[in-house]
Amino acid sequence: MIRYETCRVGEEGSIYSCGHEHESVAEAMRCSVPDGGEFIRACESGVFRSLNDGEFLAFLAALKDMPWRSPGWG
Repeated sequence: MIRYETCRVGEEGSIYSCGHEHESVAEAMRCSVPDGGEFIRACESGVFRSLNDGEFLAFLAALKDMPWRSPGWG
């Protein structure tokens, strides 16, 4: 099973997560704050990893549906 979490790097370099186990990249993005300090990580079999190409494409596709996005984005 793969789950996704929104993460942030703290001032001391530690990684903090939103604490939720999201079923999709788009769902995890709803926990993010659009200040450039957060990112989405995948967790597969208890091991965190970066998003793969397909998951990154899902991230890009979900941007258009985020409530905080700029109305000027096409």
